[in-house]
Amino acid sequence: MTELDCLIIGAGPAGTCAALRLLQLGYRVGLVERASFPRAQIGEALTPGIRNILALLQADEALAGLPHVAGQPSLLRWERDALLPAAQSDTAVVARAEFDARLLALAASREARVWQPAQVLAIEGEAEAWRVQVVETATGTASHVAARWLFEATGRHGTARTRWACAPNLAALWAEFDAAQVDLDCVAATRVEALADAWLWAAVLPSGRLRVMVFADPHAIDGDADASWRRALASSRSLPALADLAPAQPLRICSAAPYLDTAAWRHGRVKIGDAAFALDPISGSGVEKAMRFSLQTAVAWHTWSTSADDTGRSLAQQYFSQQLNQTCARHVRWCAAHYASAWSAAGDFWRTRSTPPGPSPNASATDQPTAGFFAALAEDSPAEPPPASPDQWPANARVRLDAACQLVPQLCVVQDRVRTAPALTHPHLPRAVAFVADQAIASHWGLLRREQTLGELHDALARTMRPEAAGAMVAWLRRSGVMVRAA
Repeated sequence: MTELDCLIIGAGPAGTCAALRLLQLGYRVGLVERASFPRAQIGEALTPGIRNILALLQADEALAGLPHVAGQPSLLRWERDALLPAAQSDTAVVARAEFDARLLALAASREARVWQPAQVLAIEGEAEAWRVQVVETATGTASHVAARWLFEATGRHGTARTRWACAPNLAALWAEFDAAQVDLDCVAATRVEALADAWLWAAVLPSGRLRVMVFADPHAIDGDADASWRRALASSRSLPALADLAPAQPLRICSAAPYLDTAAWRHGRVKIGDAAFALDPISGSGVEKAMRFSLQTAVAWHTWSTSADDTGRSLAQQYFSQQLNQTCARHVRWCAAHYASAWSAAGDFWRTRSTPPGPSPNASATDQPTAGFFAALAEDSPAEPPPASPDQWPANARVRLDAACQLVPQLCVVQDRVRTAPALTHPHLPRAVAFVADQAIASHWGLLRREQTLGELHDALARTMRPEAAGAMVAWLRRSGVMVRAA
């Protein structure tokens, strides 16, 4: 019998990220992965925030020397029916199969117990006393595992019974073309195009192939994926010639539907990654959001595990639900606005995706998200934009916190545990903020409310914290719009 604190089922970025964080927190961790690595994987775009996550996990080597394509120019056909240069993104297209394999190897090197390729044959018991049978695919060898908690990182392969669609259904058609098949001028930039009833993404992979993806309503495909694919390419401004070319491998189709699992936290087992939620691929941030949520889940479980009473455990579950709801709701709201901005937004495909969902009056509470999701969805942007840039204030300008600033209780992570801490609210802020540069705002409340010059404020803060943290806090106060010129 292998005894573990946490058994993680699934070793994609969400599962391995959770494993690395739990190992840092001192737990015995196991990972079960059904596929052999490296495995083919779509979702190669890694957004800049992933570097911060890897730094926290002391896992920078996962990116070191990783084959990638970065700094590519971008062409966009979105708000206007024209293909125009777009601002360069910091997102990199990486070899996902190798990235995933490196993260898993790193977890194994830090003494995570890994079964791969293997399957979970049976789960019995309850929280704090799970009994799991794991069978290795190649040999049929069975292992018996005793685990306190289970982390389900099974991706879209997990059960769909408790998944609530937070946006209309979406399917992805995709294929790859060899460089010899396409004009080099065609593949020199990443392309994102809004079409009449779909949208398209194309980019060069580290392998040198061109990946093209078309996202459409699955009902519009009507079983004829090839015709839908060719029709979409033919209607594009940048890739119409590809409509008549055979790709380097057969056309593939998969679900890209956004959803939220309404039972992601159950006593003794939690869901992370695509098992908990899937985001619309339009933002390209799915991998980062899955990894970040894994970190938050690990801290929530650590809080639950080390709490001596129900109060701490309640905070852990509240924090988990808050992060899940806010992550999904903010993304749903952003996506709806982005779909509404497309030049073709009058079409049915775009119109149905331009309005965030509301609660279903006839659905049971278990068939839709908690009120926390809809509360997060209803969060308004700042009621009014911040005033003219404080950068225009003279150096000797006297400032103070605006009278509208208040401190309210907020769930936060303090020293790797969920706590309630005071956070700053203001009409210019989209949400309450408790820490800036790892410094608690409330700890300096009296100083911040004092009338003084920015230089005096910086010097006073620098006497209580690192100079770079003082500079970061003053910079944030300036740009956030919560400071005003004193009369």
